[in-house]
Amino acid sequence: MKCQKSVLFVLEGNLINSPGVTLVPGCPAPLIRMRYHKLVSPVLMWALAAFGVSYFFLYYPPAYVFEPNAVSASLLALAIGNWLYFFWAAVRANPQAHRSAASIRALVTSGPYALVRHPLYSADIILVWCMFLFYPAMRMLYSSLWVTLVLSYWVLLEERALTDRFGPKYRKYKKEVPMLVPKIFRPRKR
Repeated sequence: MKCQKSVLFVLEGNLINSPGVTLVPGCPAPLIRMRYHKLVSPVLMWALAAFGVSYFFLYYPPAYVFEPNAVSASLLALAIGNWLYFFWAAVRANPQAHRSAASIRALVTSGPYALVRHPLYSADIILVWCMFLFYPAMRMLYSSLWVTLVLSYWVLLEERALTDRFGPKYRKYKKEVPMLVPKIFRPRKR
């Protein structure tokens, strides 16, 4: 039997042989590739976000981009309401929603997950930008950009982990539901 290049995946600490690959005695050991499930930790994500925000608040002056006004205060209040609703609805629909992708046991496509694939990240990004509108200083602008970049990167990592975990079901879900910006007006299915 010929030796073939094989790949073993490490998923949550367990070795999983790739489909159709058999280990042959006398052949070189298979390549081991780590899956991204353990990397998608909300604690690490928020630590990176907090580090960046702290840096910008410590080293950038509070120069205003524009003057704050009543509209920005109203937008912040709406964003806080939006965040509270999405957090409550997401955790109610999926109790593992606020944990890492590795702890998610089932694909949830109802509730806020029918509007957007990542309702918590979406609400966080909206909240951080409304905070900038409420406190329109350069340091807050840089902080909002930083948090948006960190969350966007983490969304991509989580997408990869969820695609690995749920396969074709998640790919179908990705085609039907937007990632971060909800489709408010969708055409009705007939």
